[in-house]
Amino acid sequence: MRILLLGNYDYTNDLIYRLKDTRFLRENQIDLMYAVSKPISRKKKIKYIKNLNIERFLIQLNLIYYRKNFREIIKKLFPDRDLSFINSYNNIRQIKYLGLEKIEKLEEYDFMIISTFSVKVLLIFIINLKAEH
Repeated sequence: MRILLLGNYDYTNDLIYRLKDTRFLRENQIDLMYAVSKPISRKKKIKYIKNLNIERFLIQLNLIYYRKNFREIIKKLFPDRDLSFINSYNNIRQIKYLGLEKIEKLEEYDFMIISTFSVKVLLIFIINLKAEH
């Protein structure tokens, strides 16, 4: 089967590490793509600030204040893994992430495994759009 494994770096590496030496990695053609967040444009930042209310402001303060704690939790849940074993697999290739809407030949994949929360809903929407055409 042809599988696209898409996700953020921490979650995806942990998933691959847990699949080490399994039939899943040996028997499938896997394209590995790390989702990278796009930088926020100055125009979007200004629009966000203009629409800022007290609730959104407090949420942002919490995010800033707890950012370090959040990263520590992620590192504990998904510690750095040695994935050098991937190089021994001829059926796994890493593809550069250019954005969800630019994934080429999406319809050729049998399955897509998404190991991130931020793009899950958007990706389902894009798959449905491509299926309609």
